[in-house]
This record gives sequence, C-alpha cells and structure tokens, in this order.
Amino acid sequence: MFDNYSYILTGKDNQVAKKVANIPDADYFAASNLDNPNFYVIAARSDGLLKISKDGTWSKIFTEEKGNFGGYNAILSLGDGGAVVARNKLNYTLPDGSYPDKVFRIDASGNVIWSTIVPLRVDSITLADNLIVLGGDNSLSAKSALYQILDLENGSIVSQTSPDIPDYWYNFKNCTIINRVVHCIVQHTNINNTGEWESYLVKLSLETGKQLNTPVFMDKNIHSFTYLDNCFYGIREDKTEKTRLIVFDLDGNRKADYVLESKMQVASFVQFMKRGSNLYLHFWNLRPKKEKWMVREADSLFYFDTKTGKFTEESFDIPRFAYLGAGANIPASWFKN
Repeated sequence: MFDNYSYILTGKDNQVAKKVANIPDADYFAASNLDNPNFYVIAARSDGLLKISKDGTWSKIFTEEKGNFGGYNAILSLGDGGAVVARNKLNYTLPDGSYPDKVFRIDASGNVIWSTIVPLRVDSITLADNLIVLGGDNSLSAKSALYQILDLENGSIVSQTSPDIPDYWYNFKNCTIINRVVHCIVQHTNINNTGEWESYLVKLSLETGKQLNTPVFMDKNIHSFTYLDNCFYGIREDKTEKTRLIVFDLDGNRKADYVLESKMQVASFVQFMKRGSNLYLHFWNLRPKKEKWMVREADSLFYFDTKTGKFTEESFDIPRFAYLGAGANIPASWFKN
C-alpha cells in the first residue's frame, strides 16, 4: 500500500499545486505547528520524519539506527529549530498488553539530544513551563488514560497520572500545565452505553497526579482538540450536522461555537496547526472531483483569526500523479518569499 513515493507540493488558493520533490516513504499524515524556524512532518507507518525549512529545502531525519520502533504518533516543533517526537513500538504483544512509545528530542540539525521510553501511546505533545506534556493511553481495557511529563532539557520523568482514576477513562486527548495544575481532556464512551464519544475537562496536581476536580462535560463527538491562549479548541464532526469549531475556557465551559462552511463536498478534518494566536484547520475532501490529470479541491486550509472570529478558506487542486489521499499541508505564507 505504501510502496509509492510521496511528494512535497506547494500551491496557492485555487491554483494547481506544483511538485517540489520526491520524498522517501509515504503515509505522511501529521505535521508540527507553524511558529518555529523548521516545520516537521511525520509518517504513521514508516521511519519517516521530514524537516522542512522556510527556504523550501528539506531533509529526512533519522532518530535511531537500530530498534523495533515503527512510525510516529505525534510531533512538537521547538523554538530552537528542533523538535520532540513520539515513535510507536512495532511489537504489540508485550506481556502487559501495552505498546510504549519512544520520545526523542532532536536539535535543528536532526541530532538526538535525548530519548525516553514512556508507557503510553502518545496522542499529543505540548510544551508548558519548560516541561514536555504527553497525553495518550496505554491500550488497556481499564484505567487506560495516561499522561506523562518530561523535563525538556534531559527527558527525565517529572510527573505522571495517578493510578487512582476511573476504570472507564480511555485516553487523555490534550494536556497542558497552567499555574502548576495539569489540565487534560479525558475521553471515553458514554457510561450509559449509548456509544457516543464524550469529552471532559479534568484538573490534576502536577506534583502528585491526583484529581483536583469533578470532570466537566464539554461535548460529544469531538475527536480532535488543541490548546491555544488559555482556550481549548475542538472540532466536532457528526453525520447529522455540519462540522463545527467549538471553543472552551480553562474550566471546560463553552465560549464560542462556529459552523464551518467548506467549499469541498465532504470535508474531513485532518489536524490543527497553530501560528501565533491563530489557527489553521486542515481538511481533506472525501469526494474530490478526479479528472484525467487533476484532482480538484483535494484538500483545504481554514485560517481562523482567534481575535475576530473570522474564517478564510483556501482549497487546493493536486496533480493526479501526486494524489495519495490525505497528507500534510503547509500554508504558502509560511515560506520565505
């Protein structure tokens, strides 16, 4: 399935994307934020980690020469040009049933500064108070939700989830630290077995991992969250309604609710990207118009100004030879002119 090369493409709104270069491997699906000197793209099922610079040059980064770790789960770019990445273990038959990740910090040249094995599948990586906050789960049937906090400088473990959590907590989708309190979005199916996916905001002690509040219900059917400027942003996708961007405060209360009207026929959310105090929302068209040489409106970026609440959408056509489905998308404005 992943025998073909991927492509680095560049383009502007309503223009055909142009091929820049072949890149090794395929299955590149997630990317870092846009605030820092380098932009990183990770592959889900291969040793694929790309560093892209503002001048358009790129290189493949190797985090280790040996080991049985596979693709990458999460990426965080850093202000020094480096990054923190989580790599998933290929062996899914460990005695405890879990599948730990290996977390690396690399410098701007791609050299590994430190690596730490953590007992969870990392779903999100954030930076707060010079600490790396990992959110995810350990795949167990009960008490699965986990977070772990590492020291940015050396990768040592600073704090982690207390084992005294409800059995039905499935995962921590996004975590950050505010005033020495860990704020996490915990997710699980409805306890009344309706099958709906629910999200709650929970606060925990940084020092002990103990729960500090009763979880606050946020909404259902939100599968993607990000944190920016004292707010949590979630994308709600439901077959019965239009896609929405919902904004929550630090106590889990709803602040704003926006309906997203896309140019694309069926827009499926890929990921958030942050740039300053603004958000980019990347969507993939599930039903693009495939012509002989071109795939029309293959994907799009919503630019969201968090101060004004205004949205701007750019859609992109991709040459048929380069179209491999959903992939990372870098705004043209990020590159140097």
